[in-house]
Amino acid sequence: MNEVIQLSALLRRPLFDLEGDRIGRVQDLVARVGEEPHPPVEGVVVRMEGRDLFVPIRKIVELSHGSMKYRGKRIDLPSSSVGRGNSY
Repeated sequence: MNEVIQLSALLRRPLFDLEGDRIGRVQDLVARVGEEPHPPVEGVVVRMEGRDLFVPIRKIVELSHGSMKYRGKRIDLPSSSVGRGNSY
């Protein structure tokens, strides 16, 4: 993931699983600010079933202009533990 991609190319775009099924929509990207000229992306905030969930970048296998692919088939959302500030 060394290519530079603009944030605007990913916001509100779908997140797909490895089979091509849409599992959510990208709401935001989370970057680590430091001394690097381009802060590395640590994860994405994805809207799934009306909730926002942080997905670590290591769980994203493809990141390109206009789409992302999640490493796996689906993300389970236990109703008792998903909410603001939670991650998968």
